[in-house]
Amino acid sequence: MRFLTRVRDCVFGAHLHWLVPAGVALVYALWGGYVVARNKTIDFYVYYTGGLAVRHGYDILRLSQEEYRALGGFPGYAEDEICYQNRYPPFFNLAMVPWTLMPPRAAAAVWTGVSILAFLGAVWVLARALDGGRASHLIWVLAGLSLPALATLHAGQVNLFVLLFLAAAFAAVQRGRTVRAGLALGVAASLKLSPAALIPYILWRKQWKTALVAALVLAAALTVSIPLVGVGQYVSFVQNRRLISLSDVLVLTPTNQSLSGLIGRLSVALPAPEEVYLQAIWIVRLVLVGATIGLCWPPGAAPTRLRLEYGLAIAALLLILPFAWFHLLVLLLVPQAVLAQRLCTRGGERWLIVPLAVAALLQAIHGLFWHQLPAWQPYGLQVSGGTYAALIIWGTLAALLVKERRAARRRAPDAGAAAANEER
Repeated sequence: MRFLTRVRDCVFGAHLHWLVPAGVALVYALWGGYVVARNKTIDFYVYYTGGLAVRHGYDILRLSQEEYRALGGFPGYAEDEICYQNRYPPFFNLAMVPWTLMPPRAAAAVWTGVSILAFLGAVWVLARALDGGRASHLIWVLAGLSLPALATLHAGQVNLFVLLFLAAAFAAVQRGRTVRAGLALGVAASLKLSPAALIPYILWRKQWKTALVAALVLAAALTVSIPLVGVGQYVSFVQNRRLISLSDVLVLTPTNQSLSGLIGRLSVALPAPEEVYLQAIWIVRLVLVGATIGLCWPPGAAPTRLRLEYGLAIAALLLILPFAWFHLLVLLLVPQAVLAQRLCTRGGERWLIVPLAVAALLQAIHGLFWHQLPAWQPYGLQVSGGTYAALIIWGTLAALLVKERRAARRRAPDAGAAAANEER
């Protein structure tokens, strides 16, 4: 029996570093095949329509029924599912033009395949950036269990590309490669504007070059696109900012997993004027932002806390957005990977398995049963699993940052005493 145990340990110990990633890749390849076969990538068709609108000179935010039909339409989808859902800036729609050179179904299949590669690349980058070893196995397991990642693939969303570039920025910042970090963060913000909110954190940590490069990438996307799409497209984008951001309405659907969705859904059980809840949402956002700033205090270089703070900033961003689709929570993989690395490398932090497991379970329950959960009464709290997961991740990172600060304070007197003794 001992011989068999040793053989098993040798085999799995030697090959675990590729068996787990291979298993995750197989799961996503099979899921991607199902998505393509069933023509499920509705969000990709929203992007595709944006590219077509740019080619034909139409304003995607004011697309008429006649213009939509002139673009060809998408069999199997209602007009309002495609026509009025594009809330992306004109330079993103311009970037979708090359995809429109392929037929819609073929383009969706290629998009799905490339999305899978982007996701696997993001996980690989995170595992490498966080020192590999046992932590990398756990990071791959968390990735394989990520329901937001599967939901992103199912919808044909762009989030897996955003995750890849946020992971690349994270890895580059850690290694002091400021230009690469800025390029990656700038591309992430070009794909989805929300990651641009991480630039203030980079400035807070006095990573001037990284922030400058990220801003220049966004400026380049804007500058290059204006002659190609026209100023009018950007004027329309600004004029429709309220429709795009959804910041002045309560979005109660289970798809909204930001704090605004959680608080807004309370209005079903606790009726009150909409303005009351909108003001409450702003107060909670300000409290969360203030707490995040306090946890990252003081400004300046802080390489020892960068991993925790970067994850904290991403979790806070997902919580304060006016509207965060469930599949956007795939970005939580970055802070989850940070916690996984701590769990595997610090003997005194084995308790981290609890928040990691609970957060993954909450996301899984919401991702699998969100169609059924709204039927439970009273409506509201039971359809916020993704929000609870983000709050748990944020709270766990906050607790670790407080712990790090207290440990630093305890070390400071000891260091002073040691210096005094040396002088004597």
